[in-house]
Amino acid sequence: MEERGALEVDLCNRLIQAINGHDADELADLLGSEYVDVDLTRSRVSSDASSFLGTVSAILDAFPDASIRACIAYVRDSRVGIYWIVAATQTARVLGVPPTHRKVRFCGFTTLTIRRGKFSHGLHLWDLAGLLRDLRLVADLTEEPERFDPEADLFPLLDKTDGCVTVPMEDRA
Repeated sequence: MEERGALEVDLCNRLIQAINGHDADELADLLGSEYVDVDLTRSRVSSDASSFLGTVSAILDAFPDASIRACIAYVRDSRVGIYWIVAATQTARVLGVPPTHRKVRFCGFTTLTIRRGKFSHGLHLWDLAGLLRDLRLVADLTEEPERFDPEADLFPLLDKTDGCVTVPMEDRA
């Protein structure tokens, strides 16, 4: 990634490491005081950083072994787009669902805005239906025996060893 995107890439790597490490202090440090978060999938807006941190904490409590792999899709001006995959086991109540102890994998896309060296806005769209399918709360509607595999089918650019790579826009098909 070119030099002007170094701050953005560093912040994204720190974000993924903080979530994977369940490091609430580091996560809080990455968010600006004006942080606003929009979860399009659940039609939710967190109007401040503490509300968003509470949501992340509840998710990590329900999925204590959660691991996120991410691929930075673009860095443009003060915005970063990230494709991500979560692999986890649900061991506590989340989204009103009691513990199932099932392994899940779901993916999403997040756009983050950076101001004054911190994240100021997040916009997320993720595969809630895939999560619910893995929890066996909704039927798998595919008639094909092979299911969609986000890591193999959607993220061929994801570096399997590093966990986070940058992909210049001009190099993408």
